[in-house]
Amino acid sequence: MGYQIPPLIGHVAIYFYQQSMTLPDAQTFFQYYEKMNWKTVTGRPHKNWKVLAKDWIYNALQQSKLLERQKAKRAAFPDIEL
Repeated sequence: MGYQIPPLIGHVAIYFYQQSMTLPDAQTFFQYYEKMNWKTVTGRPHKNWKVLAKDWIYNALQQSKLLERQKAKRAAFPDIEL
């Protein structure tokens, strides 16, 4: 389960599972970077897919926290449009 680019989808799925993420999360990550040919927006190849995955997971968790806060605000103030 090295760092080679492109990784095997199975390796990505295992890594995401180890990080308490779902298989659909792993598939979305993999499909996104497959579409990008595992290159940066400037066309340079990525060197380590686990670094990409770590950032992807961090961003997903931050988005989840934001959505939870927004949901809590709406529940606390149901008559006010936030």
